[in-house]
Amino acid sequence: MDILIAVLGFAVSAFLAFGFFKAGKFKLTASRDTLLGAGFGWVEKTSMGAVRTLALLEVLGAIGVVLAPAA
Repeated sequence: MDILIAVLGFAVSAFLAFGFFKAGKFKLTASRDTLLGAGFGWVEKTSMGAVRTLALLEVLGAIGVVLAPAA
């Protein structure tokens, strides 16, 4: 039973990390027009520096979700 819980925990962590990474990578590489076209209306009122910082934090969050169980 413990192995099943560990495997399920790893699967959920991997799924969460994948989501954080994809969201962060998209915001890091996309232009303001692309982000607005994708439905990120808040980007219009926010500086691109803040958007890039948020994206970097999402990528770091993905790394943290993967590495935290190893620590």
